[in-house]
Amino acid sequence: MAQSFLDQLKSGGSSFLQGVQRQAARYSNKEFLRGVTAGIALTVLADGNFQDEEQDDVIEFVSTNPALAAFSAPEKTALLEEYLQKAKNKMSQIELFGHISALKGDPTAAETLVQLVIILANSDGDFADTEKKMVGRIARTLGLNAEDYI
Repeated sequence: MAQSFLDQLKSGGSSFLQGVQRQAARYSNKEFLRGVTAGIALTVLADGNFQDEEQDDVIEFVSTNPALAAFSAPEKTALLEEYLQKAKNKMSQIELFGHISALKGDPTAAETLVQLVIILANSDGDFADTEKKMVGRIARTLGLNAEDYI
């Protein structure tokens, strides 16, 4: 049985992570940024327990991650803050899933989005079941097999 992306991430170390970051750096369009940011917002709020410290960590991850270097830090931060607010509202989540599904036509962008969301969700060493469920939902929205990732 093949390893999931999460298993590969845990065992692959920094060289594996750098490969994902290089892949993501190929995308410099707003559609990709909106999709990734929407996925991150939905995932970090999946457990319903989102504290200020966690928000600061997520903003730092998004604003400094080399995978999203094509975009300015203020642009990434403003979009993430907007999407974090939207992710708190069930009706606004529909819009966020729309940004995610916009990448469905590009399998590599879709896969990279899911990988970046997993990297963030696992960055604190506690990839909660609620976060895994949300990543699964995001993967399915993109037409991907969730079991390949989590």
